[in-house]
Amino acid sequence: ARSESPWMPYIKALLETHTVDSIPMTWHASNTSSQRRFDVLSGYSRWAAMSARRSAKNSWQHLSTIGFADFAGPLSEGGAC
Repeated sequence: ARSESPWMPYIKALLETHTVDSIPMTWHASNTSSQRRFDVLSGYSRWAAMSARRSAKNSWQHLSTIGFADFAGPLSEGGAC
């Protein structure tokens, strides 16, 4: 979103005030403390976290592909698209 967007204050408030440390799908495998927390999860919880991570990644890849193709102008920051 552009800095002058009327939605920017809401987006910033959402992103800056919420922590995702308690959500297993956000724990990165290369982070030692995250890996320790992930290791103590049950088999089902581990599967659910990995499944949610995979689903979010696939959704983001799909949305970014069509989003940038279809909405390059509005998503740009003033550069030529």
